[in-house]
This record gives sequence, C-alpha cells and structure tokens, in this order.
Amino acid sequence: MFYAQSGIFVKYLQVQNPLKFKRFILKILRGERFAQAIASSYQKTLDQLWAGFKDEITNKDVRWLKRYDFK
Repeated sequence: MFYAQSGIFVKYLQVQNPLKFKRFILKILRGERFAQAIASSYQKTLDQLWAGFKDEITNKDVRWLKRYDFK
C-alpha cells in the first residue's frame, strides 16, 4: 500500500506544477538532498505537500483519480 501511495503522491506533485516537478527532479539528479530539493522547488516542506495531497484524496470522491494519467 505504501508503494501505491508513494506513486500517486509523486504523480500529484507532477500534476500540481509540471515545471516545479521538473526542477525538483533535476535537483535530485544533481545530488541535492531530497528535503532541500523539495523545499527549493515547491517553496513548501514535504509535510506541507503531503498534507495537500491527503486533502486532495480525502475531501473528494474517487473521480479525483481521473486527473492522474497513470499510463
């Protein structure tokens, strides 16, 4: 279950702002620490992003999943 949640969370990050997601991935590839790459790319902490994700998936019906193309 954790693996599935993680995958959906990553997709959530990408859908929220593709440019910030790309910036985040490039920082990781350059060796920047995960927490710092998240904070500097999204201007939010990982905890804040996770809270937004949880809000997205718990305060809506299951149709929210259609926003995420898992192909």
